[in-house]
Amino acid sequence: MKSTIKKSTLLLVGLFISCWLTAQNNNQELVVPLSKPGESGTLDVNVMSGSVKVIGTTTKDVAITISSDQKKVEEKTKDGLKRLPNHSFDLEASEENNYVEVNTSMLNRKVNLEIKVPQNFNLKISTVNDGNISVENINGEMEIEHVNGGITLTDVSGSAVVNTTNGNIKATFNKIKENTPMSFTTFNGNVDVTLPSTLKASVKIKSDMGEIFTDFDMTMKKSTPKEEKRTDNGVYKVSLEDWIYGDINGGGPEMTFKNFQGDIIIRSK
Repeated sequence: MKSTIKKSTLLLVGLFISCWLTAQNNNQELVVPLSKPGESGTLDVNVMSGSVKVIGTTTKDVAITISSDQKKVEEKTKDGLKRLPNHSFDLEASEENNYVEVNTSMLNRKVNLEIKVPQNFNLKISTVNDGNISVENINGEMEIEHVNGGITLTDVSGSAVVNTTNGNIKATFNKIKENTPMSFTTFNGNVDVTLPSTLKASVKIKSDMGEIFTDFDMTMKKSTPKEEKRTDNGVYKVSLEDWIYGDINGGGPEMTFKNFQGDIIIRSK
């Protein structure tokens, strides 16, 4: 009877783990056990303010190191009362069937996360302000979104959809998942992506105010006129899209590279 209760308790802990942390100007570490050690999974991170760094390792669990950058503020009093510095932050991590969610509700404090996951892991990462996103040594499907900050992928494999508004995108792939579309877009910033020389892809490139460079032997394709007819007043309109289209090694799944202000660089490895 005792062993049965213990087994059920361990199973429950493995299916769902929820932890709230409060830190005082020092690093805190949270280890999230996986329900299925040794199998692939997904890391889903949402942070309003701060940096996120994800590293693929040989770990069987997910290890999260949390730190908070605090600015020195002027000491204030109110009605003769001294204000105490508030350096706390809250973070919640949950796990179910190797799907790990990490969230912080902090809106006015910067939280920095360094997360170690098994190398074969999928990523969904979203941040807004005051930091960058970096990913190293991951083999999986990656969906990464930022608003005010850069995104860097180093020695990764698989596929990626990467988007930021204000920041550079730099990515280096060791291997690409076949027959999978990918996208790298920013508004203000450079897009610099290194891909295997054996890549087969059909690329779609647009930079409004920047230059485009590549060392791939790319077969260029003509833009197809876009036709539009408005049935309400009979107006017929034809326009040419200002995208650049090309095939690499005979073509393949679509890869999109886009920015407004900045250069686009597509390198072979």
